[in-house]
Amino acid sequence: MYTNGVPPRTRKERKVSLVFRHPSDDKHCAGVESLLFPSVPNHKLLFTASRDSTVKRWDVAGPEPLLEASFEGHADWVNDLALIGDLLITCSNDQTVRLWKAGSDNGQHLHTLSYHSDYVTRLAAAPARSLVVSAGLRAEIFLLNIEPLVLVLAQATLTGKHTQLYPRIPQPSTLSSPGGVAVGAAVHAHVTVPSGGADDGGGGGGSFPSAGGCGGLPSVSSSSVSSNHLPKEQPGSVYALALNPTGTVVAAGTSEALVRLLDPRSGKKIAKLRGHQDTVRALLLNGDGTTLLSGASDGTIKLWDVGMQRCVQTYTLHSDAVWSLLSPDDSFAVVYSAGRDRALYRTYTHTRTSELLAVEDHPVRALALDPDVGPEVPGRNGVPSPGGVGLWAATSASHVNLWVLPREMAPGSAGGAEGGGRAFSVARRSLGVTANMRNRMSWEHNRQPIARMPEAVIEGVPGLVAHEVLADRRRVLTLDMAGDVALWDVLRGAQIASYGKVDFASKARELWEPRSVPSWFTADTRLGCLTVSLEPPSAFAAEEYAVCLLAQDAAQGVLGQGGGCGGGPHGALHATVNVSDDYKLNYGKVVLDCAFAKWRYKLAEQAAGHHNGILTAAGPGAGPGVVAGAGLTQGPGPGLAPPPPQVPLASLGLPSPGPGLGGQMLPGVAGGMAAAAAVASAGGSPGAGGGGGGGGAAAVPEGVGGHPYYLDVWAKYWTCRALPAVICSRQDGQRWRRLLSGFDGSEAEPGEVPTWVGDVVLRGAGVTPKEAKCAFVLLPAEGSDLPALAQSKLNAPRILQVHKVANYCAGKLLDQNVPLEVRPFYLRRPPTAPDCPGPESSAPGGNCAVLELTCNGVAVPFEMSLATVKKFIWKKSDDLVFNYRVRNPLHPAPPPVLQGPGA
Repeated sequence: MYTNGVPPRTRKERKVSLVFRHPSDDKHCAGVESLLFPSVPNHKLLFTASRDSTVKRWDVAGPEPLLEASFEGHADWVNDLALIGDLLITCSNDQTVRLWKAGSDNGQHLHTLSYHSDYVTRLAAAPARSLVVSAGLRAEIFLLNIEPLVLVLAQATLTGKHTQLYPRIPQPSTLSSPGGVAVGAAVHAHVTVPSGGADDGGGGGGSFPSAGGCGGLPSVSSSSVSSNHLPKEQPGSVYALALNPTGTVVAAGTSEALVRLLDPRSGKKIAKLRGHQDTVRALLLNGDGTTLLSGASDGTIKLWDVGMQRCVQTYTLHSDAVWSLLSPDDSFAVVYSAGRDRALYRTYTHTRTSELLAVEDHPVRALALDPDVGPEVPGRNGVPSPGGVGLWAATSASHVNLWVLPREMAPGSAGGAEGGGRAFSVARRSLGVTANMRNRMSWEHNRQPIARMPEAVIEGVPGLVAHEVLADRRRVLTLDMAGDVALWDVLRGAQIASYGKVDFASKARELWEPRSVPSWFTADTRLGCLTVSLEPPSAFAAEEYAVCLLAQDAAQGVLGQGGGCGGGPHGALHATVNVSDDYKLNYGKVVLDCAFAKWRYKLAEQAAGHHNGILTAAGPGAGPGVVAGAGLTQGPGPGLAPPPPQVPLASLGLPSPGPGLGGQMLPGVAGGMAAAAAVASAGGSPGAGGGGGGGGAAAVPEGVGGHPYYLDVWAKYWTCRALPAVICSRQDGQRWRRLLSGFDGSEAEPGEVPTWVGDVVLRGAGVTPKEAKCAFVLLPAEGSDLPALAQSKLNAPRILQVHKVANYCAGKLLDQNVPLEVRPFYLRRPPTAPDCPGPESSAPGGNCAVLELTCNGVAVPFEMSLATVKKFIWKKSDDLVFNYRVRNPLHPAPPPVLQGPGA
């Protein structure tokens, strides 16, 4: 178990997650949940919010969309977007609303607001009034008043208020939200401006042309509202939200199949609109808040008169849930809609007719309208396409399509159901038929969509949809949306093999091998890429002998195979590698050391002092081998135990800290700060080093735009093209996300970084697994005539391999003048296994009998560990029993029959 000399904590520790990003990190790798096409003079920009936790800004003025900026900082799906001037507002499943400088070149993060207690699903904005409404699960609806503010450079924090519109909270305010923020009739939020701008170490950049409203940095404020008692019944979660431009009406679509109307000025309820049969998923409000459009999971679109509080028209064109609605003006004369049925429709509300515009390959999550693509637009292969309107469609896949469509028909030209052409009736009289019948009717009236192929595509990377952690608890097999299967190595932090379009289950069975390794991480693919999470004490449950890791890495070949990793080839296990046979590496510690390498380096740099890029001594008061103030041990000093054995990073398949380090040794437990200091003192140039392999400097992998990922000197243990990201939570529960290169030493412990991580990464805490030992018994086989050992019951590390047991047994028998030859038996011969000895024995007397180890009557493979033998051969909870005897060449013990899952 993980120990550091203090009593174990009873509370649940914060977990650390690592997101292994796709090498093409300039593309989304999961479904796009929201689109925003702002009206900006002389610009055509599109913002995309994705399930991969990122937001991206694209220049879509030309024939090919160009990525301008990526906004990274959310720790979960980003669900919605809003824009007020140069302020981009986003919301996420990580329970936060984040504010960004929309025009920054590097996605500059400004504030994080964490007043929600659950997923934040929707945003709505009234830019002219500087109002933003956020809503989410547990029926929570909050109002933010974003006002312009001139921020003095020395000012570090902004304070203000937000108002909870629903559910209402009783006075006086004595409750606290999970994030530690008091909630009441008027709820105060305290937000901090990061000193560096972006979460990942960037500053500001570029100016964003104002689309009206305010620009610059915001303050958040609101007025107090009167309080009422909480609802007696638990209200439904909010999945759709609308705010009219004048900021007088808020509409919230809920899982109760109703639309809740609120007055944001007073916080009072206006009405509940009932009529849908399922969750309301899309809403539109006109300018004065008198007319409302709603789309729901029942497949219908309804037009409401807010003043009369009743539905005036129902449109039944979709065969499944309606997820997105758009209208180019306040009259709602023309409405664009899409949803789960993959169809994009344009409906003329006055004539109650619709036309099928296009059909996507996946359910449509969001729409954005480009009202003018010009008389001619460059099409595919340079062939001009007729102009009109552009409809951007985001789906549950990772790409976004632009459909260029003819302009809307003039009023009355559709001609109703008898108008001919592609228009078909969507009158209410068809509401009584089933959804499947409505779908069939729609396609019969409209067999051919107007657009067959999108004019432009913002390409994405197929997101991962399935995974399986292999038996070695180190490799993970993944399947993406395109059907491609790949293999990832958690210790390397990268993809190591790609198998193409093969059967996932068959490949998993092919890669299965009998191994018993404790589960030390959990994996998921909800962000479209592989994410592994570590939580103590299970994070330190798995360990392996260093020499065995060397052998595995030598067998797997070159670092970065198929995964875009930089660095050189693996170091092979050879005589020059000075690694003790008994030296163990803990999987969890190896991963944490790699993930927090720059954080550790920056802390040591700050503590030791930095001058012209070279680490200097902390001062005369600092003891030898200790970086003052940081708790980082670099070597033996007064009162300190000697460091554990040292292991070459290159030999473990991990990139070395940098050039000019001689042996490039990483202290096995105390951390790599001595190596980091040596890098700096060696005069390593920014962006240089980071190569792996046999000790030489290697080319630095280039990032997007040709800029290196590493702009300063630090111990670069992972040098993948797309560095993994770290996700964790602060003490107050707010989650944060950093690229490995984004740590700057300002991340406080335990405020941001959990204490258990600091104990292991900085202070060399012991990480002994809870069940590290395995008891076993060595007995002579019945009828073997071999003597019993003086000590037959033994206790050894559970990772001890059988060949060591055999050698121990042979040695003890030799002490009793019974010489037996140890001849290895393997199911799968390890790449570094010694050659089998010949029939001649080295012992006096020529030929020698061969020792045979059995368990449960079968021969025991020498490459197995004690834990593996107990799980797959012994299959009992009591002590493992080995029997030894002289091998009969004519009747040797049969090999074990081992079958994997599903065999």
